[in-house]
Amino acid sequence: MKKIKFLVAMMLIAIVPMLFTSCEENPEQTPEPTIAGTWECMEAILKYDGGGEDLDSYKGQTWKFDELNILTIGDKTYDYTIFNNTLTTSYAALYETDHFKVDTLTSENLILSASYVEETKVGDIDITVILTFKRLSE
Repeated sequence: MKKIKFLVAMMLIAIVPMLFTSCEENPEQTPEPTIAGTWECMEAILKYDGGGEDLDSYKGQTWKFDELNILTIGDKTYDYTIFNNTLTTSYAALYETDHFKVDTLTSENLILSASYVEETKVGDIDITVILTFKRLSE
């Protein structure tokens, strides 16, 4: 009888805390960062087999992503969607692709990259453009 009481007591000790455990989301958890907002290009690099160069003309450029999936760069607008670290936009056509890879997205920083192959007389060259942004205050 003592063994049964002991086992019941142990089971209650194990089960009772589960009854008081909440399944609610922790309010201290921060939501996933969103790309929506205005970003300033801080650095732009073109990398290729055996070298690379700064794309100074991109520095200072602002990109605004709105909630309606419109990307505004300067006075031009482009559509965009973002899913699984892939930013698909018609603007990427400038880089002979249809998307950017989202390498980093935090509340303050965004790094995008686009890769493509350029055919030359000597052979194919793998090219990657890396754009680093900082979120501007809204």
